[in-house]
Amino acid sequence: MKKRLVAISMLFFITSCEPIPYTHLGNDYVFSSNNVSLSMIFNTGNDYINRIYPKVVDYRSNESYIIAKQIANKDAIISILASDISQRFNDYNYYMKNPEKFDSTFQGKRKRFIIADSLNYYYFLKFKEAAKQYSDSEAAHIIAGDIVDRKGTAFNKMIENKVSYWVLDLHNDSLMGPLNAEDFRKWVDGNPIPESLKLP
Repeated sequence: MKKRLVAISMLFFITSCEPIPYTHLGNDYVFSSNNVSLSMIFNTGNDYINRIYPKVVDYRSNESYIIAKQIANKDAIISILASDISQRFNDYNYYMKNPEKFDSTFQGKRKRFIIADSLNYYYFLKFKEAAKQYSDSEAAHIIAGDIVDRKGTAFNKMIENKVSYWVLDLHNDSLMGPLNAEDFRKWVDGNPIPESLKLP
Protein backbone atom coordinates (compact mmCIF):
# COMPACT_ATOMS: atom_id res chain seq x y z
CA MET A 1 0.00 0.00 0.00
CA LYS A 2 1.35 3.46 0.73
CA LYS A 3 4.30 4.43 2.94
CA ARG A 4 1.92 5.55 5.68
CA LEU A 5 0.13 2.22 5.71
CA VAL A 6 3.51 0.51 6.00
CA ALA A 7 4.48 2.78 8.90
CA ILE A 8 1.25 2.06 10.75
CA SER A 9 1.62 -1.62 9.98
CA MET A 10 5.05 -1.60 11.64
CA LEU A 11 3.50 -0.22 14.82
CA PHE A 12 1.10 -3.13 14.89
CA PHE A 13 3.83 -5.63 14.04
CA ILE A 14 5.81 -4.82 17.15
CA THR A 15 2.84 -5.70 19.33
CA SER A 16 1.64 -8.80 17.50
CA CYS A 17 2.85 -11.45 15.09
CA GLU A 18 -0.66 -11.94 13.74
CA PRO A 19 -1.66 -10.50 10.33
CA ILE A 20 -3.27 -7.09 10.64
CA PRO A 21 -7.04 -7.41 10.18
CA TYR A 22 -8.68 -4.52 8.37
CA THR A 23 -12.42 -4.00 8.17
CA HIS A 24 -13.24 -1.95 5.07
CA LEU A 25 -15.74 0.82 5.77
CA GLY A 26 -16.01 2.55 2.38
CA ASN A 27 -14.15 5.34 0.54
CA ASP A 28 -10.79 3.70 1.38
CA TYR A 29 -11.40 3.95 5.13
CA VAL A 30 -10.56 0.94 7.26
CA PHE A 31 -10.81 -0.09 10.89
CA SER A 32 -7.65 -1.82 12.10
CA SER A 33 -8.12 -3.96 15.13
CA ASN A 34 -5.48 -6.61 15.78
CA ASN A 35 -4.44 -4.85 18.98
CA VAL A 36 -7.20 -3.32 21.11
CA SER A 37 -4.97 -0.51 22.43
CA LEU A 38 -4.05 0.53 18.85
CA SER A 39 -7.45 0.14 17.19
CA MET A 40 -8.10 3.10 14.89
CA ILE A 41 -9.78 4.24 11.69
CA PHE A 42 -7.79 5.71 8.82
CA ASN A 43 -7.75 6.15 5.06
CA THR A 44 -5.52 3.79 3.07
CA GLY A 45 -5.79 5.90 -0.09
CA ASN A 46 -4.60 9.19 1.39
CA ASP A 47 -2.57 9.30 4.58
CA TYR A 48 -3.01 13.07 4.91
CA ILE A 49 -6.71 13.10 5.66
CA ASN A 50 -9.09 12.11 8.42
CA ARG A 51 -8.06 9.54 10.97
CA ILE A 52 -9.53 8.53 14.30
CA TYR A 53 -6.73 7.70 16.69
CA PRO A 54 -6.67 4.87 19.28
CA LYS A 55 -8.45 3.46 20.77
CA VAL A 56 -11.65 3.09 18.80
CA VAL A 57 -13.89 0.93 20.96
CA ASP A 58 -17.04 0.95 18.83
CA TYR A 59 -18.16 2.18 15.43
CA ARG A 60 -21.05 2.08 12.96
CA SER A 61 -20.96 2.80 9.25
CA ASN A 62 -23.09 3.00 6.12
CA GLU A 63 -22.69 4.64 2.71
CA SER A 64 -22.98 8.12 4.27
CA TYR A 65 -21.24 8.07 7.64
CA ILE A 66 -18.69 6.41 9.83
CA ILE A 67 -19.51 7.09 13.47
CA ALA A 68 -16.98 6.05 16.09
CA LYS A 69 -16.55 5.99 19.84
CA GLN A 70 -13.04 6.51 21.15
CA ILE A 71 -11.45 6.06 24.56
CA ALA A 72 -8.22 8.01 24.19
CA ASN A 73 -5.00 6.07 24.61
CA LYS A 74 -2.46 8.85 25.14
CA ASP A 75 0.68 6.76 24.63
CA ALA A 76 -0.65 5.23 21.42
CA ILE A 77 -1.81 8.62 20.11
CA ILE A 78 1.62 10.16 20.73
CA SER A 79 3.40 7.21 19.07
CA ILE A 80 1.25 7.28 15.95
CA LEU A 81 1.24 11.08 15.75
CA ALA A 82 5.05 11.04 16.02
CA SER A 83 5.14 8.56 13.14
CA ASP A 84 2.87 10.89 11.15
CA ILE A 85 5.06 13.92 11.87
CA SER A 86 8.27 12.11 10.95
CA GLN A 87 6.77 10.71 7.75
CA ARG A 88 5.38 14.09 6.72
CA PHE A 89 8.79 15.64 7.23
CA ASN A 90 10.28 12.97 4.96
CA ASP A 91 7.49 13.38 2.39
CA TYR A 92 8.02 17.13 2.17
CA ASN A 93 11.80 16.70 2.02
CA TYR A 94 11.38 14.20 -0.83
CA TYR A 95 9.01 16.55 -2.65
CA MET A 96 11.47 19.46 -2.36
CA LYS A 97 14.19 17.33 -3.97
CA ASN A 98 12.01 15.57 -6.56
CA PRO A 99 9.04 17.80 -7.50
CA GLU A 100 8.79 16.26 -10.98
CA LYS A 101 7.91 12.88 -9.46
CA PHE A 102 4.70 14.33 -8.08
CA ASP A 103 3.07 14.62 -11.48
CA SER A 104 2.00 10.97 -11.48
CA THR A 105 -1.58 10.03 -10.70
CA PHE A 106 -0.78 8.60 -7.26
CA GLN A 107 1.66 11.27 -6.12
CA GLY A 108 -0.50 13.97 -7.68
CA LYS A 109 -3.28 13.13 -5.24
CA ARG A 110 -0.93 13.75 -2.34
CA LYS A 111 0.91 16.78 -3.75
CA ARG A 112 -1.41 19.48 -2.46
CA PHE A 113 -1.44 17.95 1.03
CA ILE A 114 2.35 17.72 1.08
CA ILE A 115 2.76 21.32 -0.12
CA ALA A 116 0.31 22.45 2.57
CA ASP A 117 2.64 20.85 5.12
CA SER A 118 5.40 23.38 4.47
CA LEU A 119 4.98 25.12 7.84
CA ASN A 120 5.09 21.79 9.66
CA TYR A 121 8.24 20.94 7.73
CA TYR A 122 10.02 24.15 8.69
CA TYR A 123 8.84 23.84 12.30
CA PHE A 124 10.31 20.34 12.45
CA LEU A 125 13.52 21.60 10.80
CA LYS A 126 13.78 24.49 13.25
CA PHE A 127 13.28 22.14 16.20
CA LYS A 128 15.97 19.82 14.83
CA GLU A 129 18.40 22.71 14.44
CA ALA A 130 17.79 23.79 18.03
CA ALA A 131 18.06 20.26 19.42
CA LYS A 132 20.73 18.50 17.38
CA GLN A 133 21.10 15.75 19.97
CA TYR A 134 17.79 14.18 18.90
CA SER A 135 17.25 11.79 16.02
CA ASP A 136 14.32 12.48 13.67
CA SER A 137 12.15 9.91 15.45
CA GLU A 138 13.03 11.31 18.90
CA ALA A 139 12.31 14.86 17.75
CA ALA A 140 8.97 13.76 16.28
CA HIS A 141 8.04 12.06 19.55
CA ILE A 142 8.81 15.20 21.56
CA ILE A 143 6.80 17.38 19.18
CA ALA A 144 3.89 14.91 19.25
CA GLY A 145 3.89 14.91 23.06
CA ASP A 146 3.84 18.70 23.08
CA ILE A 147 0.88 18.79 20.67
CA VAL A 148 -1.12 16.27 22.72
CA ASP A 149 -0.45 18.17 25.95
CA ARG A 150 -1.15 21.61 24.48
CA LYS A 151 -4.49 23.05 25.56
CA GLY A 152 -6.87 23.80 22.72
CA THR A 153 -5.70 21.10 20.32
CA ALA A 154 -8.03 18.34 19.20
CA PHE A 155 -5.51 15.84 20.56
CA ASN A 156 -5.62 17.41 24.02
CA LYS A 157 -9.41 17.48 23.91
CA MET A 158 -9.41 13.72 23.26
CA ILE A 159 -7.47 13.22 26.49
CA GLU A 160 -9.70 15.61 28.45
CA ASN A 161 -12.90 13.99 27.16
CA LYS A 162 -11.62 10.49 27.94
CA VAL A 163 -14.56 9.24 25.86
CA SER A 164 -15.04 11.00 22.51
CA TYR A 165 -17.32 10.56 19.52
CA TRP A 166 -16.44 11.17 15.89
CA VAL A 167 -18.58 11.65 12.79
CA LEU A 168 -16.95 11.07 9.42
CA ASP A 169 -19.11 12.26 6.52
CA LEU A 170 -18.23 10.08 3.53
CA HIS A 171 -19.98 12.37 1.03
CA ASN A 172 -17.66 15.31 1.60
CA ASP A 173 -14.81 13.53 3.39
CA SER A 174 -15.10 15.69 6.50
CA LEU A 175 -14.44 14.65 10.08
CA MET A 176 -16.20 16.16 13.09
CA GLY A 177 -14.84 15.60 16.57
CA PRO A 178 -13.77 14.96 19.19
CA LEU A 179 -17.28 15.39 20.61
CA ASN A 180 -18.14 14.70 24.22
CA ALA A 181 -21.27 12.67 24.97
CA GLU A 182 -23.51 15.73 25.30
CA ASP A 183 -22.38 17.29 22.01
CA PHE A 184 -22.70 13.96 20.24
CA ARG A 185 -26.28 13.55 21.46
CA LYS A 186 -27.07 17.05 20.17
CA TRP A 187 -25.65 16.09 16.77
CA VAL A 188 -27.70 12.87 16.69
CA ASP A 189 -30.86 14.81 17.65
CA GLY A 190 -30.26 17.33 14.87
CA ASN A 191 -29.34 14.81 12.17
CA PRO A 192 -31.82 12.04 11.50
CA ILE A 193 -29.80 8.85 11.18
CA PRO A 194 -30.92 5.22 11.10
CA GLU A 195 -30.94 3.25 14.34
CA SER A 196 -28.14 1.08 12.96
CA LEU A 197 -25.75 4.06 13.20
CA LYS A 198 -26.55 5.05 16.78
CA LEU A 199 -23.84 4.34 19.33
CA PRO A 200 -24.49 3.79 23.06
